[in-house]
Parts: sequence; structure tokens; C-alpha cells
Amino acid sequence: MEYMDNVERIMAGSGDVLEKVCTHPFVQAMADDSLTPEKFRFYIVQDYRYLNEYSRAFSIASAKAKDLQTRMYLADYGAGLLKYEADMHRGYLKRFGITQDEIFGTPIALDNQSYVSYMIRMAYEGITAEAITALLPCGVHYEVIGKRIVAADPRAVKNPLCGEWISEYSSEEFAEGNVQMKEYLRREVENSSEEQLRKLSEIYRMSSRYELGFWDMAWNMEL
Repeated sequence: MEYMDNVERIMAGSGDVLEKVCTHPFVQAMADDSLTPEKFRFYIVQDYRYLNEYSRAFSIASAKAKDLQTRMYLADYGAGLLKYEADMHRGYLKRFGITQDEIFGTPIALDNQSYVSYMIRMAYEGITAEAITALLPCGVHYEVIGKRIVAADPRAVKNPLCGEWISEYSSEEFAEGNVQMKEYLRREVENSSEEQLRKLSEIYRMSSRYELGFWDMAWNMEL
């Protein structure tokens, strides 16, 4: 049997959800450049709203972290989301002619609100390991999606509509962010009991299911 460390064990129970995400109609349409601008426009507005709340969850988790290094890491990561990752979103929003008033005048979709509320609750109520576990699937899923798309067709990064998105999330820079987050989680769970690891696996799976629901929401354009 192949050895798995505690972080790999936490993630292992949600592989089936990740496979459903990677084969989702929205993701497949991004990959083959058949996604309609209307669906992508809906998605990018909701994802921009998501990033604002996702960043806030990192700030909350940072405030509760017990050691300075972890506190600084979580704070910097959350700020970086708004400074760097959101830049790509702002570029798309500009291309679509979407103003800030329109963005924040658009209702946040129910599935989106449920997802960010779950992560913020984990950040408020959970220990640091639980907060990081709830925050981790978003980056992991996007990395896997991006890399699989490029592996299947390297030209996908030039797709007129979604090429920039694919390029962003298939990049080694983005992957490195996930490596770092896993390492911080690894430190937190080094001495976790079996019961604690089971709980963390459930948290990771819940966030993974919310990721899948986010793609359903975007595909169906459901508020």
C-alpha cells in the first residue's frame, strides 16, 4: 500500500468529487472553446464576488492563528488573492464592460453564498487546521482543471474566451501557492488523531462538493 501523509489522507476521500468537477460540462466547454460568452460572463461576476469573500475567510483565519508565521502567511495569501488573482477577473470584467456597480448590484447566487458562508464559518469557529482544510479545495481544483486542460491541448491557453483563465490556473506560480498551503496544513495536522483526520476529511469533502455546486450554478446561470 502506498504511504500517504496526513494531508494526502484528508484529500483522498474526495477524489470522486474532483473527477466530477473535471468532467463538468462547464469545464469541458472551457477546454474546447465552446462555452458561450453569456455563461462565462455570469461565472466571472460570481467568481469575483466569491474571491472577495474567500479573501475575507483568509483574514479571519489569520486573526485566529496561534503562531506568527501562519498568521502572516494566511493574511498575505488573502491579500494576494485581491491583488493578483482578481486582476485576471478585473481584466475579464473590463472586456465584458461590467462596472463595479453592476458587479455588486448583481445578487450573489445561492450556491455561491452557501459556499463562502461555509468557509467563513470554518474560519470563525474552527481551529486553524479546519480553516485551512475548508479553504484548500478551491485552489487544488482549479490547478487540476487548468493542468488537465493544457495536458489535453496546450493550445487551449490561446482560446479567445477562456485562454487567460486556463493559462492562470495551469501555471506553476499558481501551483506553488497550493504547495505552500498544503505545507502549512501539514504542520497543523502532524500530530492529529484519527478522529481529527476524519473530521478534516469531511470538511475537505464538503468544500469540494461546494466547488462542484459552483460549476452547476455557473452552467445553469442560477441565482
